Amino acid sequence: QKIAEEIFVVIDKFANYGFNKSHAVAYSVVAYQTAYLKANFTAEFLAANLTNEFGNPDKVTLLLEDCRKLKIHVMVPDINRPSVKFTVDKDKIVFGMSAIKNVGVNAVKAIEDSHKNLGRNFKSIYDFTSNVDTRIVNKRALEGLVLAGAFDSVKGDRAKNFSSIESALSFGGKVQSTKETQKDSLFGDVEEITFSEPELPEVDTWDQKFALAKEREAL
Repeated sequence: QKIAEEIFVVIDKFANYGFNKSHAVAYSVVAYQTAYLKANFTAEFLAANLTNEFGNPDKVTLLLEDCRKLKIHVMVPDINRPSVKFTVDKDKIVFGMSAIKNVGVNAVKAIEDSHKNLGRNFKSIYDFTSNVDTRIVNKRALEGLVLAGAFDSVKGDRAKNFSSIESALSFGGKVQSTKETQKDSLFGDVEEITFSEPELPEVDTWDQKFALAKEREAL
């Protein structure tokens, strides 16, 4: 019984977290490699880790905190600089927009395609919904993008753009429907219809504390 109990204590201890030698050697090699990458290619290393963990908000938060401590600048998400993954541009990390709440990979790919096909930057939320597939970039995705600051580079502030989401989706739907109708016409000389963008609503600007709290929720 005494020997059996001693063996059980050893097995129980090892079951919690035990390394055999071959496992420990392999782990130490990986540890040295990752430490080297983090020390010498810090931005790339952190961007790769952020991309790897984009579906886990808790880990993304920890890694962003790591970026802050190591003084690696993470750029604000931007619809005019769409990127599915976290990438590096001149030692700055470009935010992977697929990590924004309710946005996802397909929505960011749709934004990337529209931005490329348009051949210029989006100018407003109405311009955005007129050119992006809003079946994929839907209301919830738009809300996430606005709250995360992805529309800060276009016309209007976050409060105005957030308040205009529904009207922008309606406007964009009409513009895209008209474009499709013109495309399907049998006659090549159909006069192109132009739409005047609605004015952004007059609403109070969010105070910084509220805007940052919403940004944190979205990110």
